[in-house]
Amino acid sequence: MLQEQKDTMSLLKQNTGATSNIENNDIDKQLSVRDISWLRFNLTPRILSFVKGYNLQTAYADFASALVVASTSLPLLMAYAIASDMRPEIGLYCAFASGLVAALLTGSRYQMTSPAAGFHMFVIGTMAAYGPNGLFTSLVLAGCILVLLGLGGLGFIVNYIPRPIILGMTNGIGAMLVASELTRLFGLTIPKMVSQKSVPEKLLAFVNYIHTTSFHTLLLGSACFLAMLFLKKRVKKIPLGVIVTVGGSIIAYILGLKVKTIGACYPGGIPSGFPTLFEGTFDISLVGNVIESSFSIAMLIAFKSMVSAVVGDRMGNENHNPNMELVSQGGANIASAFFGCMPATGSIGRTANNIGNGGKTPFAAVFQALIIFSILFFFAPVANHIPLCVLSGIMMYVVYSVGEWHLIPELLKLSKSEMAVWLITFLFAVFKNLETAMQVGVLLSGVLYIQKVSSSTSIKEYSGDYFIENNDDMVSYSEIPKEIAIFGISGPMMFGATGKLNELSNHAIEMPKVIILHLNNMTAIDSTAIDAFKDFTKSLELKGKCLILSGLNKQNKDMFVNAGFNRIIGQDNICDSLSLAVTRAKLILDGMLTG
Repeated sequence: MLQEQKDTMSLLKQNTGATSNIENNDIDKQLSVRDISWLRFNLTPRILSFVKGYNLQTAYADFASALVVASTSLPLLMAYAIASDMRPEIGLYCAFASGLVAALLTGSRYQMTSPAAGFHMFVIGTMAAYGPNGLFTSLVLAGCILVLLGLGGLGFIVNYIPRPIILGMTNGIGAMLVASELTRLFGLTIPKMVSQKSVPEKLLAFVNYIHTTSFHTLLLGSACFLAMLFLKKRVKKIPLGVIVTVGGSIIAYILGLKVKTIGACYPGGIPSGFPTLFEGTFDISLVGNVIESSFSIAMLIAFKSMVSAVVGDRMGNENHNPNMELVSQGGANIASAFFGCMPATGSIGRTANNIGNGGKTPFAAVFQALIIFSILFFFAPVANHIPLCVLSGIMMYVVYSVGEWHLIPELLKLSKSEMAVWLITFLFAVFKNLETAMQVGVLLSGVLYIQKVSSSTSIKEYSGDYFIENNDDMVSYSEIPKEIAIFGISGPMMFGATGKLNELSNHAIEMPKVIILHLNNMTAIDSTAIDAFKDFTKSLELKGKCLILSGLNKQNKDMFVNAGFNRIIGQDNICDSLSLAVTRAKLILDGMLTG
C-alpha cells in the first residue's frame, strides 16, 4: 500500500499533466478571496478558493480519489487505535473529526489529515498517568499551541527543528510500535496486572510470556506482513491494506484458525451509527502536568504536517500556506480530542495517494472524512471478524516502510555531532518519552551549534600575506609603525566565542601601545560579546594600551552604540575604515591626542 503510494509519486513526477495545472491556476486567478486585512499574512482557508466554479466533474474526481484513500486507510486507522490501547472504532471516529476540520481550514490544496503511526505512546502514557481528563486536556492544549503558532505567523518555526532530532524521534516511534505489536503478533496471553506502560516493560513482559505464543496467530500475522512486502510492487489498482485484511480474515475463517478477532476482544465489537464523544473533559488543574508533552506533540505534528504539505506541493505544482496549515492541524486535533483523543497530522502517504488518484481540491479531504463516517454505519459488523494479528502484521509493515530506517546509514556518514543528536534522541524516545527526547535533542543540538559557530570565529593578526589578502583599504603595511598592532575578527562574535577575545587580552602586556581591531569580517555580535569587548578595553587601559575599532557594518555599529560602548572607548576611536584607524593610531602615538 505505502509502496503503491511511492510508485504513484514517482509516476506523477514524470507524467503530471500540465493541462490540469494550467486550468486550475486559471481558476485560482479568476477567484478573489478577501484576506484578513489586519494581519501581515494570509489566513484564508484554501478550500474557499475552490467554492466558486466548483462543478460535477471536479467533484467526481475528488470523490473517486477520496473513496480510494478512505478504503486504504481503514485497516491502518483501526490498527493505530489498537496500538494506542483504544477500541478500534476510535481510529475511525478521530479520522472523521480531524479530517473534516482540517479539510475545511487547510492551507494546502491536497493535504490529507488523520491519526498516524507514532503517537501511541503519548496516548498510552498520558492516559496511564492522568486518565481521560489528562489525555483530553493535553491534546486540546497541543491543538491550541498549533493554532497560536499559525495565528502568530510562526509557520516557519518547524524549519528550525534539526533533522537528526526528527529522524531520531521517528526511528524511536518505530521501535516503540514494534515493542507494542509483538504481543499481538505472537498472540501472547499476558495478565492484566502486568505493567506494559514503557518499552522496557513491554519487552520484559514479552520475554517472560513468550511461552504462551499462539502459533496460529504468529503464522497468520507473519503471513500478512510478508504478503504486504510481496505485493507492494505487484498490486496497483486495489489498496494493498484492504487486500491483506480481507484475505487474512477469509483464510482464518476457512482454515478455522484459533486467532483473536476484534469482535472477540472488544465487548460488543465495533458499534454502528453515530460516534460517541470521548469521556474526558478539560481539567485546568492538569495543565501544568501535561504542558511539556503537549508542546512536544504539537511540534511533531507541525513538522510532519509541513513535510506532507511540501510533498503535496511538489507533486501538484502548488504552494501551501504554512500558517493556515498550522491553524488547520490545531483545529483538527482539538476536534479529535472530542471523538477519541488520537493525535492527528498530515499524512504523506494519504496526500500522495490523493494526488495520484486524481484529487483536485481540498473537497477530496472532506469527502474522505464523510466516507469514513458513512462506513461506520455499514462496515462495522464486518470489521468485527478481522483478526487482530492481521492488523499487527500490517502495522509491522508500516513500521518497516515509513520508519525512515534507510536514512540512518546516510546519517552515519555525516558529522559525529549529528550522529550524537540522532542517537541520544532515539534512546530517550524509546526508553523515556517523546517530550524528553525532543527537549534533550534540541538542547544538545543548540550546544553543538554554539560550538560549531564558535569554532568558525577567528582572531588573526594582520601581518605578511594575511595583511595583503585582507587589506580592503589598500593600507601600506610598510607605513604602519611597530607600535601599532592590527587584529581582524572573522565570523560571528557571539557568547560562545568570547573566550577567544579573553585569550587575546591575556597577551595584551606583550602588545604595542595601540591595538586596532578590524571588524569588517565580523558577521554578528550579541550582548555577551559586547560585554567581553568592554572588559577587553578596560584590561588594555590598565596596561597602558589604547583600543581602536574599524570596519564595523551598520548593524554591528548600532549594537555597540546602543550598548554605550562608544562612551567607554571614545567616539573617535570607532573608525569606518582601516586607513582612518591607522591615521587615528598615529595621532595617538605622536601625542597629539590622548587615548
